[in-house]
Amino acid sequence: MKSLKVEFIKDEIKKIDGVESEDWQRVCEIFSDDVHRLKDIEKDIYTGLYECFDDDNNSMFYIVEEDEKLKKIRRKNFIENIGMD
Repeated sequence: MKSLKVEFIKDEIKKIDGVESEDWQRVCEIFSDDVHRLKDIEKDIYTGLYECFDDDNNSMFYIVEEDEKLKKIRRKNFIENIGMD
């Protein structure tokens, strides 16, 4: 899955000049999986906006090209979190 670091201010997503797409799994590893999905989007190939937090609790935003595997994982986690597993 591809991801792209962006600026997100007051519901506006802006691409950052010179930033190239990154592997989403690698981004999650960098942030120790402290990533949170904020909302659905439709921007080029990207379908989700995520907020990631570093060790100092600073946030960064990424848009992500979500595939079926990620959607299944999100659904599984949702079911587990509401106690239906």
